[in-house]
Amino acid sequence: MLNIELLNTLVRPFGISDADLEFIQHSQNIVYRQLNRKRVIRISKERYRTESQTKAELDWVNYLAKQNISVCRPVPTENGQTFLSCVIEGVHYIVSSFEHAPGLPALRQDADEVVFEKLGALNGKMHQTAKSFATTGHPLDRLMCHESRLLNEDFLEFKQSITPKFRDSILDMISELNEGRRTPESFGLTHGDINFVNFYQDNGELWIYDFDNCEYGYHLQDLATTLYDSIYCKVLNKFADEGLNSRIKFLWGPLLKGYLINSPSKAVDTSRLKKFFILREAIIYVHYHRTLNVEELGDSFHRGLEVMRLNVENQTHQVDFAAISNLKN
Repeated sequence: MLNIELLNTLVRPFGISDADLEFIQHSQNIVYRQLNRKRVIRISKERYRTESQTKAELDWVNYLAKQNISVCRPVPTENGQTFLSCVIEGVHYIVSSFEHAPGLPALRQDADEVVFEKLGALNGKMHQTAKSFATTGHPLDRLMCHESRLLNEDFLEFKQSITPKFRDSILDMISELNEGRRTPESFGLTHGDINFVNFYQDNGELWIYDFDNCEYGYHLQDLATTLYDSIYCKVLNKFADEGLNSRIKFLWGPLLKGYLINSPSKAVDTSRLKKFFILREAIIYVHYHRTLNVEELGDSFHRGLEVMRLNVENQTHQVDFAAISNLKN
């Protein structure tokens, strides 16, 4: 949290005071919400995002909103600035304001196959919109997927936690995936972090927010992130068992159905999906070492980490990607 004087300095240009706000979280960004739930304030430091990258993100969200995608639009300052940029005591702050999503948080534990089909449809519509945006001829200043902090700075910072084979496997997968054909149907602006933490639900409609990680990449990467974070990790009973793929398909099948109906892609390359999925596992493996005191965790957690390490090093996995993506059976 920020001290009250600093917080007021940063939010006053949006017509808000500290008395209007409640603290939500502090991770990469510091996030507050108006007590009346009309707006959300995000406070970033330039070490994570530049002014140009922030403007690109907000331009993309505004474009999605104009195409009737259910996103939380940016709210400018009172004098019409897209966001606030200022330096205070040597720290460069970038402050953005967004409309608050209507409804209530979409809770993963309450999500059934109907919700997952809607999630797939929303993702597909965003990728379809990314295809139309590509025709405008105005590229935005966002990183390419392989330039992500998650695949670069985080891995360098915690290189002592990974083996040379782990590192080489990641580089091999990134190289192979980047050789894929880039067409408007398969490549463009992606959300970068599609999971239930970033959804609200209002009268059955899903609203998505937090485009801070949006980037240029293959659409399959968005799908792999959702498959890993919101399905696989939730149905895994600590370790893979005989029923794992059936439990995954029960939710992945509807999501994929909703996606393929609404996206520019009409089929999924499961071999590439597998690579993106394993890359996600590598990111989560490093994330655990970055955020947890791994040495103090129990034997079960360490066995799970060992499975993750071997999956990445050998580029194999317990998930049968062809079977779970077969919508005919």
